[in-house]
Amino acid sequence: MRTIDKIFEELKEIADGQRWEEVEPFLTGCLDEAREEENYGIYIGTGNELLRFYRETEQFKKALDLSEDLLLLMEELQLDETEHFATVMLNVAAACQAAGRAEEARRYYVRALKILESKPETEEVRADIFTQMALLFMNQDNYEEGEAMLKQALPLYEQLADVQETDREREMNRHIHYSTVLSGLGEASYRRKDYADALSYYEKAAALSQKCFGESEGTRLLRENCASIARQLGDEEKSAYYIGLNRKEEPLP
Repeated sequence: MRTIDKIFEELKEIADGQRWEEVEPFLTGCLDEAREEENYGIYIGTGNELLRFYRETEQFKKALDLSEDLLLLMEELQLDETEHFATVMLNVAAACQAAGRAEEARRYYVRALKILESKPETEEVRADIFTQMALLFMNQDNYEEGEAMLKQALPLYEQLADVQETDREREMNRHIHYSTVLSGLGEASYRRKDYADALSYYEKAAALSQKCFGESEGTRLLRENCASIARQLGDEEKSAYYIGLNRKEEPLP
């Protein structure tokens, strides 16, 4: 029986070689081995990876069938109040969200939050949950509840802003989520016609985007929002400043 580390090592080799057709048979084979050996830790860890693969490849029926199996097993093993259980639930919630099953996704997010709220070391995970819940609400044009979720995520991201991270990919994901929260709050404020708050949030999002991602399309779009709102507020000087920043970075013909 492979160890979980060995499984992840072989899975990485498959992914690095872009042999995507091998992922599902490899992971299902590992699940079968773990089931035969009654090694439930490896079964759950491997199942969670397979669940993520199904979600990312939009095989939602397989994802939801597997998620039910994993959650029932973990409940039987009395793991339903652990951080591992919350992690699986988040994967399930993301699968439901991608499948358009918003209410189910919301229930899973809420339950995962309840498990994690007493664990102070999970700030980043909780911030991500609030962000995903906000996107759920805002995609349904429920900006009031979406904004409330974003305002719960914001202080958590602010706490994490200066945390030194050796994992570059994780650091970039954190910045992306933080920027998403800022721009989401900008949009929600704008819809409430609170243009001063909207401009403040968009300015922070634009500055963060420029710092982390340079002159990306996202940075330019955020500056365009800043320029437009500044004009609505009658601040032509600030509007011209953001327009000028974008023009300065336009490629030469």
